[in-house]
Amino acid sequence: MGAREDAVRFILSHFASRYGNCSIADDKSSLNDANVAGSKSGDCYTIDVSQMYERPELYSPKGTTLDAIVRLSETFGTDKIDVGEGDASAGCESCDYGSSYGTVLTITNPTKAVDVLDALCGGAR
Repeated sequence: MGAREDAVRFILSHFASRYGNCSIADDKSSLNDANVAGSKSGDCYTIDVSQMYERPELYSPKGTTLDAIVRLSETFGTDKIDVGEGDASAGCESCDYGSSYGTVLTITNPTKAVDVLDALCGGAR
């Protein structure tokens, strides 16, 4: 695996499916088809995680959003993390095939795992 693929897997380990307790990266279901795109402006990284059928949610072993954000803060060495909703577009009227739901992370002034963030800025998976 290349640096970008490793970075994508690392980021996906911080997200979860509503239909299971494991992270998307460990899930063997179709939810493993999440897309990850990254961009950088100065010391600010924006990561967009999206997938079909449902919005990816932050993963926390304790099950709370606050715990998930603290986990991200510790992972990237910054308390400047914003979690926002990405774009959503509906798919097929009866089955939602082709839909896209996303979550956007904005990470500013990271001091850890910067190589992961830099690897994500090379394009979308």
